[in-house]
Amino acid sequence: MSTKYFIVWILVIFQFSISEAQVTIAPPLVIVDREHPYGSFVVVNQSAQRQEISISFQYGYPVSDETGNVSMQYVDEPDSGMFSASDWVRAFPRRFILEPFREQTVRLNIRAPRQLDDGTYTARIITSSIRVNGTNDNKTDGLSAQVNFRFNQVSALMYRHGKVTTGIEIKDIYTDRDNSSFNVYASLLRTGNSPFLGSAHLRIYNERHQLVKETTQSLAVYYDLVRRFQIDNNVLKPGTYQGEITLTTKDRTDIPLNYILKIDDVTRKFTLTIR
Repeated sequence: MSTKYFIVWILVIFQFSISEAQVTIAPPLVIVDREHPYGSFVVVNQSAQRQEISISFQYGYPVSDETGNVSMQYVDEPDSGMFSASDWVRAFPRRFILEPFREQTVRLNIRAPRQLDDGTYTARIITSSIRVNGTNDNKTDGLSAQVNFRFNQVSALMYRHGKVTTGIEIKDIYTDRDNSSFNVYASLLRTGNSPFLGSAHLRIYNERHQLVKETTQSLAVYYDLVRRFQIDNNVLKPGTYQGEITLTTKDRTDIPLNYILKIDDVTRKFTLTIR
């Protein structure tokens, strides 16, 4: 019998939970510092099968293309300018069997070097799960293949050292239109020495200064990023509109308030014409 493994990657975005996954983790963000270098998260087996769990760490951060498609960029050997904490983190336990409908607390110990520049150092926590007893899904002429799926759930660790600051700039706003939607793109640049955790609000007003569209996105900017706002074509009729994008740290409810580095709101206005 041969065993085939299919790997499924799941990125744990701060505002979402993964109800479809047999194994879940919480919280999706752990923040520690030199005075409190210990953190933890909980792994929960929501299935009726035993799960083999393993914990690993890698440096990675969200990137995007010019049309706002976001993906995770992993770096195997980050340089010192990338503020990586992936080599300093240890998990206890690192590998374990989780019985059905049980949970396990995983404790994190960060052993950072003494000499560090001020700033926030980050790592991705990769929680891998695989069912212990797979089933023989494929049989041919007396041969069988056992198919197992390995789920990799990715959450975030941040280690804050010294004086930590953040900021955000809206470098550019541009638009386009496709068959289904009008798209507004915001090109963003993080300033300071720490990721920006906040929200982005888009508001569109008609010629009578009436609000015709408002939408909000949670936002995590590590370096630079393009975010896309999609507006259904039926919402904006031909005419001239005034738009504004506001970036704020005031209204994230999915992250504890003491985790947020607060800044003044950043707003940029623009004009768009629908023909």
